[in-house]
Amino acid sequence: MNDSLKIEIFCGTGGVGKTTLATSRAYFLAKKNKSVLLMTIDPSLRLKQLFSLSSSKPGQVQEVFSNENLGFQGKLSILLMDTEKTLLRALGSDLSNNHILESLSKPYSGMNEIMALLELHEHVESKAYDYIILDTPPGKHFIDFLNSAQKINKFFDHSFIQYFSSDK
Repeated sequence: MNDSLKIEIFCGTGGVGKTTLATSRAYFLAKKNKSVLLMTIDPSLRLKQLFSLSSSKPGQVQEVFSNENLGFQGKLSILLMDTEKTLLRALGSDLSNNHILESLSKPYSGMNEIMALLELHEHVESKAYDYIILDTPPGKHFIDFLNSAQKINKFFDHSFIQYFSSDK
């Protein structure tokens, strides 16, 4: 992978073809010998349906196309957002014993976009990809994603982590 990672974001209202376009672009880039992560922030998880991905692996990168199965040198991996897994990794605590954190980790709690930014940061830092393609949720939730850095600074201060830590 090179040091000039490119991030492309597909956004818009519901039903305009974001997932189709993001998937087509990711496949095109992989076919051009690029390593691509296609990450969906959309809780509807249409990518799961498109690729018949395992229900047991949300929150984990799944490689779907590579030189071994399609005859080209690129790689296409998919990440279906799992708010709970990202939150668990960020806080380093078990969510099953904390009802507030369990509620926050639900896909429609407003945390999905914040956790997506943390996931994006992790994969940018990994330098494992030439491109990261984001398939965003419809409408206003995309704006929430863009504003999530400010929300993270307010939300995940030291007192929050201490209060919700299972070690308390």
